[in-house]
Amino acid sequence: MSSCPVYASTDIIKLFIHMNGIFDIVLGTGILFNMPALRCIHLSLFKQYDSKHRRLIAYWILNYGIIRLFSFYCDYRLLQVSYILEALAYLIEMQKGSICIYRGYYTISICLFIAGIL
Repeated sequence: MSSCPVYASTDIIKLFIHMNGIFDIVLGTGILFNMPALRCIHLSLFKQYDSKHRRLIAYWILNYGIIRLFSFYCDYRLLQVSYILEALAYLIEMQKGSICIYRGYYTISICLFIAGIL
């Protein structure tokens, strides 16, 4: 039995976050390699971006996707921090007018909800 507190949560939450990590890795890769069907989901949040910003967004999404995919084997707080940082980043970008307000609020709300249930 592991001493990692996240194992005490339900299997559905663990499965959701594991799948979310895989989803983020696939979509981050899609953005990085400019695959239209995969890049539009995350990039649709942003009003404007150039190729440099698109790549940075892809690397950022890949990073938190990897954290979510593998963090069950270490510490659940890392998962919480990844969702809180994602929410904070989108909040900052939303205040600067870089992302769509409704999509931004939705993403921020979901991230904070997931961080709260962990």
